[in-house]
Amino acid sequence: MIDDIEPLDDEIIEHVKAQASQPRKHATFFTWHDRSAQGKGIAEAGIVDDLLTAMQAEGRTEYRSLGASGGQWPDVWLEASDGQRVPCEVTELVDAAALPAAVSRREVVGELVERLQIILDRKGMRSLGGELGTQSVLIIHTDEFHLNADNVAATLKNTVFRKPSTIQRAFLLLSYDPTRGGYRYFELRLAA
Repeated sequence: MIDDIEPLDDEIIEHVKAQASQPRKHATFFTWHDRSAQGKGIAEAGIVDDLLTAMQAEGRTEYRSLGASGGQWPDVWLEASDGQRVPCEVTELVDAAALPAAVSRREVVGELVERLQIILDRKGMRSLGGELGTQSVLIIHTDEFHLNADNVAATLKNTVFRKPSTIQRAFLLLSYDPTRGGYRYFELRLAA
């Protein structure tokens, strides 16, 4: 029976070693890939695909991914249902206070609204063509252990965020939840 097992490819072994030696041990989703432009593009396009899959599970088909842009901005190009090409920026929400000890903090739930607004403000400063350029879709992914579908829904229930002029829509995407069998996302309500 042991004769039937194929040896692991050297490339796979090197990849596994590289991932095991990552310095970041908390909320590690974005550390699994190589940090090259291609690796970053694969990770960001994967996040977009996860969001679109979750949306499609609810019957929402507003966008189709055109893949990683290969440039600094946007991260991914989307195609809207009307055929318009829409820039998409992907970022993460990570509890920086938890990174050194690699221990998740429950406080991240109480800090969620403030941290999301900081991300919106920071990402709102970037746009193709400046403030008057094309508005983008922003996807904020989080791998935080203490953020789950229930407490995030309760926290965001009546929250309206300041809308940066360069962001058309913003989504918060939680990591894969095996108990729900998929990804949970929230569209952030942006002030008009």
